[in-house]
This record gives sequence, C-alpha cells and structure tokens, in this order.
Amino acid sequence: MSWLWKFAALSALFMAAAAISPAVKVKGWGAATGAALVFGVANVIAWVALFPFLFVPNTLTFGLFGFLVSFPLNAVLLRLADNALGEDMEVNSLPALASLSGVISLGGALLF
Repeated sequence: MSWLWKFAALSALFMAAAAISPAVKVKGWGAATGAALVFGVANVIAWVALFPFLFVPNTLTFGLFGFLVSFPLNAVLLRLADNALGEDMEVNSLPALASLSGVISLGGALLF
C-alpha cells in the first residue's frame, strides 16, 4: 500500500513542478500519472540492478552514498520518463531537471 502513496505523491509532485516552473510542462493528471508510472518502474529496475554494487559504500557511509547516487539517477530517470511520454510531459532545461531531481531525492529521503 505504501507504493500507492509514493505513486500519488510523485504524480502530485510532477503537477506542482509544472505549475511552478515554466520549463516543466505536464498536460494533465493522466500525463503526471503516466510519468510517475514510467519513473517508478525504471527506478525499481535501476535500484535492483545497482544494489549489489552500492551495498558496501552505502553501509560504510550510513546511507549517504545512496542519497548522493539517487540525485543523478533520478535525473536520468526523469529524462527517460520525459522521452517516453513525448509531448505529454516535457522538461525543457537542465536547471529544471536538476531541481526536480533534487526535490524527488530529498522527498524520498525524508518521507519514505
């Protein structure tokens, strides 16, 4: 059930980013939900693939390394979601991509 809350929070975050930043465009709640779905599935696949390599550094730094890896990983996954959805979701600038990635990373660290 917690994945449903994460999914809803991510959809709301995409809609909020579109309302705040002119460089982020989301056509509606359906597009935000689709972006959250693409991002979420890609995020699970990426972390499962990276876990064996990140276990020791993450343990030695008490989780800080995992947080630092999540920022660029989220940026790549956001670009993947942007490309997968075509014109339904667009992130047009690098600062917007970096800020959205930072908010997702920070929100994931604090809330979940």
